[in-house]
Amino acid sequence: MARHTMRIALLLLMGVASLPSCAADTDIAPCLRQLRASAQSQAGIAPAVFDKFMAGVAYDPKLAEPGMPQPEFINPTWEYAGFLVDEQRVTEGREMLERWRPQLRYIQAQTGVEPETVVAFFGIETDFGRHQGGYRVVEALANRACGPISATAAAKARARQQLYAAIEVLRLGDAAPEEFLGSFAGAFGLTQFIPATYLEHRGRPGELLADGDQDGKVDSIHSVPDALMLTAKKVRADGWLPGLPWALAVTLPPPFDRSLALREKAFGGTLYSGVAKKLLDANRRPLAEWQRLGVVSTSPLDGAPADTPFVLLSLNDDAEGPYLLASSNFEAHYKYNFSLNYAYSIGLLADALKGRPAIAVAWSDNQRGLTRREIQELQCLLSVSHPELKADGRPGTKTRLAISDEETRLGWKPTGRTTDALLQQLRRETPPEQACIR
Repeated sequence: MARHTMRIALLLLMGVASLPSCAADTDIAPCLRQLRASAQSQAGIAPAVFDKFMAGVAYDPKLAEPGMPQPEFINPTWEYAGFLVDEQRVTEGREMLERWRPQLRYIQAQTGVEPETVVAFFGIETDFGRHQGGYRVVEALANRACGPISATAAAKARARQQLYAAIEVLRLGDAAPEEFLGSFAGAFGLTQFIPATYLEHRGRPGELLADGDQDGKVDSIHSVPDALMLTAKKVRADGWLPGLPWALAVTLPPPFDRSLALREKAFGGTLYSGVAKKLLDANRRPLAEWQRLGVVSTSPLDGAPADTPFVLLSLNDDAEGPYLLASSNFEAHYKYNFSLNYAYSIGLLADALKGRPAIAVAWSDNQRGLTRREIQELQCLLSVSHPELKADGRPGTKTRLAISDEETRLGWKPTGRTTDALLQQLRRETPPEQACIR
């Protein structure tokens, strides 16, 4: 009984336990009729246009009901950054920089945003285009707007506005209906924009278009330069500044008010972006003032004048540090996905693409995130006792439950985390003839 309870607790921790699904034949037709009726008054969408692009939309419990939390919101920063910013992604990112060098120069000339930063978003959002999502965007958003237990009325209203924006994307011809696919939340394209944000930054007549390949149209689904231009425009609009370090690793003096350091639970999460802005505004201080309070940077201060505003962050919700002073560039990373883990990983990858050493932070218990290749090896070693596992480098539910089982067997606290300690332990226990390729 205790073991069963522990597995349920782990499932909840990892966000893989959910409420029972509603009946598969749930009817959202009445809600869709209401959306059709209000589309013209709220968004100028004629009924015929609505009907054209909404044909075939139906209830899907995967879309209508609350989904699993995304890794950036539940994994520790060290684990999340480990498999996102690994040697493979850095190598491929450098190939992208070389392949699209002329277009990236054009994008930088138009927006001021450096190539390494926009390529970092491309790598982390869709693994350089490999994972754009397979849900129909209009169907995903319609289900979020009409689903029986799809969050709050306010969330449904936001989904409704995103749906109307998605129809406008189709009306503009920026995506073909059969190719307008994305995530369960309605984000689409090579750098994953939700429709309203896409329309905000694509450019209107007379404005700079997100046309990175300069062919006169915007296509963020097929054109890498267009997607990168779109990202650069958003990041710059969100406060990104050339030449400014995205963050400084810092240490705090012993007598210091730790409540001044924002933590993820207070700092972020998409539902709390308004709260996050208030916290950021209240926390933001010039570098000189943080130094006066005894905060010491362990990162080079090049490009950070004394009057540069920074926010003090903790990268750990439950333990001491590590701590960062985050600049407006970090905040621009953050506004892309409202996750501290995500913003930190974008900065790490951009630095790696520039050939800079990783920002030096020390994790509690000397934790180290595994690379995707190391996770593949860990999965291979686990598959001896858990044959259902695939060594794909992506730690899903089966991998995390297998890790929990092994940790329990070893008398460790079950966490489901892809730790270096477990990898080393299984290497020691595995006979040479069963060793996995390193």
